Amino acid sequence: MKDYGKKLNENEAHFAPWSARAYIVGHHTALQNAQLAFYCEQLANGSVRETDEQIPQALRDALQKSRLNPAAFKLQEQIKDNKTLYNELMHRYHALAIGQDLFAMHFYSDHYAGGHISRIGRLRQSMPEQFGVWGSILINNMHNEDNSDGVTVTDPFQPERHAPYTSADKPFRMIREDNVAYGDGTYLQRDNAENSNMLINGMDNSLGDIYLARTTGEIRRSQDYGGLAFLPEIDYSKRQTQPLLIQGQDGTVYVRSNLSQIRMLSPTEYQRTLQNPQDNDYEKLTYWGAFKLVFKLRVLGFIYSPKIMAISPEREQEIQQDEQRFEHHTTSKSLRPASREHAAMDLPHLDQVGAWRMNPLASKSGAGLFDHRIAAFEEAVTQLGAEHGIGERETTTFNFT
Repeated sequence: MKDYGKKLNENEAHFAPWSARAYIVGHHTALQNAQLAFYCEQLANGSVRETDEQIPQALRDALQKSRLNPAAFKLQEQIKDNKTLYNELMHRYHALAIGQDLFAMHFYSDHYAGGHISRIGRLRQSMPEQFGVWGSILINNMHNEDNSDGVTVTDPFQPERHAPYTSADKPFRMIREDNVAYGDGTYLQRDNAENSNMLINGMDNSLGDIYLARTTGEIRRSQDYGGLAFLPEIDYSKRQTQPLLIQGQDGTVYVRSNLSQIRMLSPTEYQRTLQNPQDNDYEKLTYWGAFKLVFKLRVLGFIYSPKIMAISPEREQEIQQDEQRFEHHTTSKSLRPASREHAAMDLPHLDQVGAWRMNPLASKSGAGLFDHRIAAFEEAVTQLGAEHGIGERETTTFNFT
């Protein structure tokens, strides 16, 4: 493929957390156009006038340009009557909003593929930075492996889960789904039903935001966008396969010692592996090692093709017991976000948000868009990890600043 290395280096928008950033920018733009469609309908119905305060300046400018040069916008006939012009622009803005949201959903849907979520995360940038084109190729290998073998995920961003509530404070209720996220070429070929259902729900909810703006003129706050509530994240209370690559807290990259055999790790083992890869069957990756690794996986793939190791009944029981311990801790925590008074988000202007390549990722102390929704989940996992001698690990957070 022409410019293969360049394409691998410039596709961050398809990986978490950048995929969520790209979606939010696109969704915000679509909502603005849906709102313009609403005001066009209000003008056509005579409910408001062009001089009224609530008419957005963008719509006033569009009307002025249309009247000055109708041929440029193919409005020669519609310009003769204001109501006809308003209705025409209403349909155009509505269609534009739907089209823009569907385009943004390309990045949104990437967040549901096993090889695109936060298990790769910062590795998507650090691998090319440290190992050049070899790093990009290895990230592609990890992407393919996680898509094929799956990553166990949950939906920690739901407004409410397993918590007492009253009818007055219940926005909506979704049953927590524990499932495996596959992706790309294997998305429809494996047991991916629950994850794909959540994707459909999220896309439908996203279009619901468009409908709301189109019919009422209301644009939801970015932290309230409907699609965000369905985004999957790695479930640290469930078993996980050994990832091909792990980035340590000091930035060092480690590779799985046994390339061809993938062990299934219990939650405790997975936490320990992330905390200390070098002590848990991982080796430090060097530049020369990255080159050799690419040769093994791409040229000698028939020898080093990775496969998940079979689990004995005794091993299965051991993993299940560990999962039950983690589940007891996490389900006792409410993942419902704080009330609006306590969940204010200091978000920058959308022009700044859109510059996602230049924006640094969140630090542990940084307040990301979803941090308040996953805090209870992370707290419960960290607490249980401490009981098993696992130190605090650096977590992937979402930051839109």
